[in-house]
Amino acid sequence: MAKAFSRLDARWWTRAACAGLDPDWWTEQTETQCRVLAVRTCLSCPVRGDCLTEAIVAGDVGVIRAGMLLIQKGNRQRMVSLVCRQCGKLPVCARFGTRAGYCGVRCRREADAAQPDSNVAA
Repeated sequence: MAKAFSRLDARWWTRAACAGLDPDWWTEQTETQCRVLAVRTCLSCPVRGDCLTEAIVAGDVGVIRAGMLLIQKGNRQRMVSLVCRQCGKLPVCARFGTRAGYCGVRCRREADAAQPDSNVAA
């Protein structure tokens, strides 16, 4: 299985938008601006699905893959989106290990306006 996965890896990786770019952009240690550039690159990538699948299979914790971040809490892993929850088009400037948010105030307001107000009496 590992050899078959390696052959698949070689085929899709050559088409990845990040091929040839600085791999440090995709790590926890990188600065915010580089993370934003990394996520923007992921958003334009034609092989996001393959990248995400490999990230989950390989357990790539702390590395941006397909615009997502795999984090580990205790013995559990979960994917955190680094793409705006409202527009789905722009990266968010979330710190690693936090829940993904919105790309800006406008998207945040639009999301809040779309949610029913639980404080209003029926």
